[in-house]
Amino acid sequence: MTLQFLLAFPLVLILFLAVIEFGFVLLVQQTISAAAQEGARVAARGAGAVDVLAAVNQVLSIHNLSISAATTDANVVIEQSNAATTTISGYPCTPVGPALPVTPVEDRVTVCVKLKPDGATSVWQGGTLPDLLAGWGFPLNLQVYTCSALAPHE
Repeated sequence: MTLQFLLAFPLVLILFLAVIEFGFVLLVQQTISAAAQEGARVAARGAGAVDVLAAVNQVLSIHNLSISAATTDANVVIEQSNAATTTISGYPCTPVGPALPVTPVEDRVTVCVKLKPDGATSVWQGGTLPDLLAGWGFPLNLQVYTCSALAPHE
């Protein structure tokens, strides 16, 4: 009985930790997606980069995240069909999907967030995701979530 427990316990523990970590990662992914959608909605109304960033940060603030020009592990890219692309910070962020068409006029907002903090100017103001499986060979430190949202220009 003890041998069976010793063999089964590590597998059950890894499975349990994986379920918890997956839940946290899914929560952050949904938040990033909602932030990109809200940013695209605001951009479609003709707002500038400051207003789009404020809308994105309002959604991200639910989980104590904030993106600024000094952020080293997150970025917001604002694209409009007839205008120049605006990038908020220097963190590399490639929009997802095909190039924007000239007509109809559309706005795309892309939000990129690294899942582990990267220095003092991190997007993760109040901590970070627990990296429960790092000891088992599944670290989060290399994971970056990128989400793009399109909205027709009003």
